[in-house]
Order: sequence, then C-alpha cells, then structure tokens
Amino acid sequence: MMRASKGTGLALGRSLLVLVLLGVLIGGVYQVLLTNQRIQSHRAGEVDGPTSLQAGIEVLAQELREASPSGGDLTRIGRREVAFRASRAFGITCGIVSREPLTLAVVPEGRRFAVGDQLFVFSAGHGMAMNDDAWVPWRVEAVEEAGSCGESDTEAQVLVMDGDSRSHAGAGIGRGSFVRAWEPVRYFVETLDGEPHVILDRAGERTRLIGPLADDEGFELNYFDELGRATADPSVVRTAEVTLRALGQADGSRRVRAVDSLSTLIFLRN
Repeated sequence: MMRASKGTGLALGRSLLVLVLLGVLIGGVYQVLLTNQRIQSHRAGEVDGPTSLQAGIEVLAQELREASPSGGDLTRIGRREVAFRASRAFGITCGIVSREPLTLAVVPEGRRFAVGDQLFVFSAGHGMAMNDDAWVPWRVEAVEEAGSCGESDTEAQVLVMDGDSRSHAGAGIGRGSFVRAWEPVRYFVETLDGEPHVILDRAGERTRLIGPLADDEGFELNYFDELGRATADPSVVRTAEVTLRALGQADGSRRVRAVDSLSTLIFLRN
C-alpha cells in the first residue's frame, strides 16, 4: 500500500511538473508572437504612402493570425473591411488573492497589464470534459505591483477585476490560468485628400496605414473555412486572403504612377 501511495504521489508530481513546464513553454511562444506583433504595430505608426505596401500587409497579417474565429474574435468581416479583437498582453495566473471581487496574481509575459484592460481569463470548468472550458471576459479595475508571487521570486501583478457579480464564471480560474488582454481593431478603406487609403483603427485611434490605393477596390479580403470554401460566417473562418493594389512612384518620363500589387494568405488560429 505504501508503494502504491508513493507511486501515485510521484506520478502526480511529474504531472504537475509537466503542466508547469508546458505553461512556461506556451507563455514563451506567445511572448515571441506578441513581440513580433508589437514590432509590426510600431511600424504601422510610422509607415504612410506608396512605400508602405509590404509593411502594411505584414501588420494586418501579424494581428489577424492571432485572432480566434471560433472564440468570437472576428467581430465583422467584409470585402473591404475586417474588425477583430487583437491581442495586446499575456500572462499566467500564479495565485488567487480574492474571489469577490475576483483578484488575481498574474505573471505578465512582456507588456504589463494596466487599468482598463479588457481581458479573457481561461476557466477550466468543473470537470474533465473539454466543453466546459471557456475564456471568461473581465475588465481590470485596479492594478497593484505584487513583487514576488507566492513562495517564488517571480515578479507579478495583482489584477482586481470589475465588480461584475460572476463568481460562477470565476470558479474554474486558478493557478496556471492564462490571461489575455485585447483591444478592438478595424481595417477599412476611407477616402483622404481625394484618394482611398487603408485605415487602421485601434480602439478609436486611427492611423493611415496604406495608400493611396489604386482605386476604391484596392483593398480586398476573401475568407475561407477549413475546407477552403468561401464563407461569410466569422466563426468558421480559417484563412483570409488579402489583396492590395496601391499607387507607386510616378514615372518621370510619362508622369504616370505605377500600380504596386501584393496578395497574401493568412492562417488564423482556431
């Protein structure tokens, strides 16, 4: 009986170690993605004009790859626009400070969380079934710098969630739960100074991203499901094809502006 107990304890310890290592690995991969996204976002604030075609499409592709259609991240899709929830920060819960209001100690990976951040926190549900797992929406009401987290020396933040009474939703949230901050973004075409441009709207802050376009149809998006069929249902999108046609530099001899075109296929996460 003692041998069985020790064997069970050893197996449990190994399982916990694997889960911790898996969380660290996923957090590291996610941080690489977020770092790339921040680099592209920084470029988006700098580029403007005929030289921005390649950089602009990279910004859109990087952000759109991280969107989860099945999770409801795509909020609007169309031939001339796309709106979705873009990831901005990521962290792993290392402790529960309070259940009401829900207050979490979180180790941020990269960009730190801030008051007003809109979050999704992973809830493991109540059983072994996968269909009771969910990303629960919250909003950060207050942030405190926690210093160390529990018995470790890992730097953490204490996030106080909004006062919404959702204790049942927070029941599956615990140590190891992933935390993701996001903001709404929209890419669309708008005429500026008499010429069409691709505009990036981040939570109401607009950036002239690409342009001028060759015409009003110089920004085109097509969406496909997992079988490669065209779809207008945001929840089943697996790939998005983006085509851009922008005006290049004028030909000195004929004073005619060339048309630069670029097309790419973007694979979204599930």
